Amino acid sequence: MTLEEYLRWEERRPWRYEFVGGYAYALAGATGGHNLVAGNVHYELRTAARSHPCRIYQEGMKLRVGDDVYYPDVMVVCDPGGDDEQMAHAPCLLVEVLSPSTTRTDRTQKLAAYRSIASLRAYLIVSREHRHVERHWRDGTGAWHVEDLLDRGEIPLPCPGAGAVLTLDAIYRDIAFPAPRRIRRVKEGAAAGTG
Repeated sequence: MTLEEYLRWEERRPWRYEFVGGYAYALAGATGGHNLVAGNVHYELRTAARSHPCRIYQEGMKLRVGDDVYYPDVMVVCDPGGDDEQMAHAPCLLVEVLSPSTTRTDRTQKLAAYRSIASLRAYLIVSREHRHVERHWRDGTGAWHVEDLLDRGEIPLPCPGAGAVLTLDAIYRDIAFPAPRRIRRVKEGAAAGTG
């Protein structure tokens, strides 16, 4: 279908759908942990934006990238003409919180699509399973870089204001992590069929 057909079609649906390459893809419901992590990021960015004209959206706002449409978990738009009532067009920061069903898409397809947005300065891929943020950012020459933050650290943000940072402590405030999986040990002889 065309973008215009998708927009009319989705308007009448009870669920949200992303639109990529002419096809609509239903979005699965998020877990409580996913929502808490995204909510922490949204809260920190809204707090940082209080003295700035940027708008901070959480998961319900569409993002147009060419003729495709996504629903980022958190999005910062500082360009006054960068959005309308239906969707944003010019974000400076995007955040996706990983879930088992979205990890591959967030790290490949969305990474490539998001990097094509001229206004975008950073894309954060946030783990729900452990304290890990993958930060993709564009420098002053337009070149993209990547950095992994594990357990602790501060993430410099290009917006909503000069000097804005997001800490891993703030992202993971009040978050309980899944218990690590136990690995069952097998005797060498039994594993080799001799025991």
